[in-house]
Amino acid sequence: MYFKERLDRKFGVIAEAERFGAALVAVNEERGEVAEYLFRNGTGRHFYAEGHSKGPMDGLHVHPGEHHAILPCGAPAPAAFLPAQGSWCSSDAMLARTLDQLEGTLALRRLNWNWYTTRGGRSYYPAKWGVQLRPLASGAHLIVRGIQGGVFDVTTVVGISSFLRIAWAIQSALHNAPLGAPAHESYPSAFGELAYQRLYDEVRWIDTAPAYDVASALNSLFSPLAGDEVTLGEVSAKRAKLVREALPASEMNARILGVLGSGGALQLTKALVLTPTHGFLRYEFVEGGVRRSFPWSDVIAADAASDEGDVFLLCKRLGWIPIPGCGRAREVANAFQTLIAIMQQFGQAFSDQPAEVDMVGLT
Repeated sequence: MYFKERLDRKFGVIAEAERFGAALVAVNEERGEVAEYLFRNGTGRHFYAEGHSKGPMDGLHVHPGEHHAILPCGAPAPAAFLPAQGSWCSSDAMLARTLDQLEGTLALRRLNWNWYTTRGGRSYYPAKWGVQLRPLASGAHLIVRGIQGGVFDVTTVVGISSFLRIAWAIQSALHNAPLGAPAHESYPSAFGELAYQRLYDEVRWIDTAPAYDVASALNSLFSPLAGDEVTLGEVSAKRAKLVREALPASEMNARILGVLGSGGALQLTKALVLTPTHGFLRYEFVEGGVRRSFPWSDVIAADAASDEGDVFLLCKRLGWIPIPGCGRAREVANAFQTLIAIMQQFGQAFSDQPAEVDMVGLT
């Protein structure tokens, strides 16, 4: 239940970002109970993080999240928007007045800043601050507390649209403002130090490797596993329905190598469609279902706890994701581990000569 709810929330956050034009760079789950998201949008780099913990019934408790960005504008002094007062406070009175008069501040006053840890309801705590701004040597550090919008939106809403609105408003209003001496936050944030590291960590912002064509490797690896839940080559009418549900409209003419999964109603992952360059997933646990895709070059690890469960892939952009285990999860995981080894050994050779990859010695 806990993992399913975490996965549900991860895809909910990503979907919300996509609705408002924020492009996902990566999800980082290395820190266990902290989920980090890196986005690119009109304001530049955008970092969002939130803490997770297990509730008494093993359900997901989500702790207050924070949005962070470094804006290319001035900030004469630290400032904070206080929801209880509905206004900005700062040692620089003119800065506080300027921020109070922003159209974006009118929207901030209408938001519900209370944070709820679980769907349905237990309030975590009311927000002492909602937004903070502070000068740094390279620009203005904007921090916006996560916004759920209401208790019944807890699984999907983290306030990305509100963050983008206030970021644009502040950046425009303070474009020519002086930049004060680097200063601490007015109120301690949960992820300020981590955000600073992530926003300036150039390695994490490098685009992922090109999408290699690994058709020959996939065919060789999965042919021994062919059966009811692992089909390769021509797709039957029943399996074609899974393909249509997993592929977005723009990919309907893609070359289909095969399909993993049975589409069972009780399964977490409905289907994984294999194409020469990408995997396309269909999940049913999110209301209305959700599609996700990833290039094979993004996959860096594979694991399975048992034959009957799901296989878990670690992707550079999406983090850990489940795919169908097909009743032979360990064998499916081993196939993907071999694929990863092949990509690491041959690298760019896939882009140039995918059919020439020699698998001898790698299986």
